[in-house]
Amino acid sequence: MPSLLRSAAVGLLLVVWAAAASAQLLSWDKDATCPGDGLSVEPVEEGRAQVLRARRSGLLEATVAVSGSLSNAESSVPFPFTADVYGDGPTDLTRLRARNTLKSWFFLHWVRWCPGRRGGVHHDAFVYTRP
Repeated sequence: MPSLLRSAAVGLLLVVWAAAASAQLLSWDKDATCPGDGLSVEPVEEGRAQVLRARRSGLLEATVAVSGSLSNAESSVPFPFTADVYGDGPTDLTRLRARNTLKSWFFLHWVRWCPGRRGGVHHDAFVYTRP
């Protein structure tokens, strides 16, 4: 009987945690200001780790803000973080792995991005005027 109560308590905690994560996801997406096309961030399995990898399509550079929730996991870059994505090919944003490999682990991540990068280059060699 105690194991049944323990299983029910764990199930209830997972439901509450999933509801809180969903609420965070909804509020995160509500504030998004940039279009959804042009950049994707997906987890890619590499050995015993997962790598969050950004891929651009039609963009030269972008600024990516990543937030998330970790369970028995650690990230090479602490959440939340902001990264600049530019150059050729995909860009690895962070590497996630289990803290205790004997237990299950998972992560949720949310991404917002905008074209261009922080600290963009400005050239004073050209004069721009409005008509």
